[in-house]
Amino acid sequence: MEFSYTVVDNKLTKTVDKTILNYGISIDKLLQLESFFEVVYVPENSKKLIKRVSVIELRKFSSWIKGEELALTTVENFPTKELQLTLIKELATGGVTCLAFHPGNESNKSWKIYKETIDYAKRYELPLLQLNASCTYAEIIDLLYNIEIKEYKSQVSILSNVNQLLFQYLSQTLTLDKLLRNISEMTGLQFIILDVNLNVTSSSRIEDSYINIINSNSFKKFMNDKKTIQLLTNGNSIIVDTVIEDTNFHFFVRPIKENKYVKQVLVIIGSVDHPMIDKIIESIEKALNLKKEESLEKIMGNINKANVELFKNNNLKQAKLYYSKIGYKLEDKNAIIIMDINTEMENNSSMDLNYLDNIRFRIINQINHYFKGSIFATWYNNNFVIFLTLKSKEHFEEISYELLNMMNFTFPFLQINLGLSSSYTTELYKAYNEAISAVKSANELDKRIEYFDDLSFFQIITDFGNNYYIKHFYSNELEPLLSLEEENKKEIMATLATFLDNNLNYKETADLLFVHPNTVRYRIRKVKELYKNEHLFSDSEKRLNLSIAIKMYQYK
Repeated sequence: MEFSYTVVDNKLTKTVDKTILNYGISIDKLLQLESFFEVVYVPENSKKLIKRVSVIELRKFSSWIKGEELALTTVENFPTKELQLTLIKELATGGVTCLAFHPGNESNKSWKIYKETIDYAKRYELPLLQLNASCTYAEIIDLLYNIEIKEYKSQVSILSNVNQLLFQYLSQTLTLDKLLRNISEMTGLQFIILDVNLNVTSSSRIEDSYINIINSNSFKKFMNDKKTIQLLTNGNSIIVDTVIEDTNFHFFVRPIKENKYVKQVLVIIGSVDHPMIDKIIESIEKALNLKKEESLEKIMGNINKANVELFKNNNLKQAKLYYSKIGYKLEDKNAIIIMDINTEMENNSSMDLNYLDNIRFRIINQINHYFKGSIFATWYNNNFVIFLTLKSKEHFEEISYELLNMMNFTFPFLQINLGLSSSYTTELYKAYNEAISAVKSANELDKRIEYFDDLSFFQIITDFGNNYYIKHFYSNELEPLLSLEEENKKEIMATLATFLDNNLNYKETADLLFVHPNTVRYRIRKVKELYKNEHLFSDSEKRLNLSIAIKMYQYK
């Protein structure tokens, strides 16, 4: 299932000049005026609206046509078959809603609407009427504007009733489902509320075909696309289109925001040309934002305080208190996964930062919803921190792969790396730092998952807040190399590390680096020159120190 979208103005009903009908009159309502019109041809189920009236007195009129008109003219102005066919074609091409011929004040039986004219109208599906001879253009225009006034009063009444329903909802005498069903009955539109994880939380009565689309993985993938998230984050509304078995489906999608976060999505099925649609949507948005248990800012604030106490101050007791305020019970036996994501932000503009905040919010909610309480996700110091109750090492690994697969499916545009704390560590402060070390290794080695238990020697250099002597050691050992330009330094370091790991074997080093052995010889000679020591690798202790120093530098 493929989706396309069109970004629409958040004001769906545009401000217009006084010469047009703001709400529009349907062909069906026009046909109810039998004393004024005689039907020549009207297509079945015509949903076009009349929003203007144009009187055509000249044969060269195309520059006047703006679309959505009731075009009025006389048969006398277009007496021949050829002129009538040209008239039909130009009106249909210009987007005219309906054509009405006046027979004229003088009786002339030679003036008529030709059969070919009617066939042409059918070809273009252009409604064709004939006015009664006694009816004037002025009467028709007045009549249409009177219908417009009645339509306006009707829509004001609908909006008043909608606002009464919203008041009942806020007063907790009406459920959200019942509210949406009642508004749907008044407007003919269908409404769906999705939560931040794109799950249906409330709806009016919806056709099964649309429910199946909304619940499909394809729709969730489309909504989780980077461009879609950016649009909704910026407050844009979109009209989404898809085709299933030659049937077109389209619906309107509007983000419901609280401060900078998109917390819900409103989906509307039906024509958003409804005259009061802007005010109805605005009223629903206000009601949804007013009725909330606790602000997102307050929740995120408590989470941040808890994380600072736990990971910075190592104050487990205070962290538990803050976590309890958001309904999470922090246990001593929690293991920790650190998840690093690459969002490919181009700059640090407020738009990008707002997008990143919403991505974080979406991911945290998606993880917590998907795992239904078995793990808990939060955000601290530019990383996702995920707690889970440790049952066994196998369970830890199983959850990690399930998490990675879920993230890759839901957010395919993100680069995901996971770092796992030791399955033997029970102290959360240490587990956090272990997971940080593991994810750094995953990023450096381009691995999707790295276990702290697999870091071997490098477990002993995990940074618990004091890495002065580690930096001192590798800075001294690698001083001649650290002054190189970044690209050259990275190349030399990688060659030297591989050369030492392969017992100073030029060919094996070249094979692993996919370069010629002479390239390796050149780089190693360069290292000796930088250290000003031709016998640099003859000293086994020096080789060991260099090897350890390079790895410490790479995992810093």
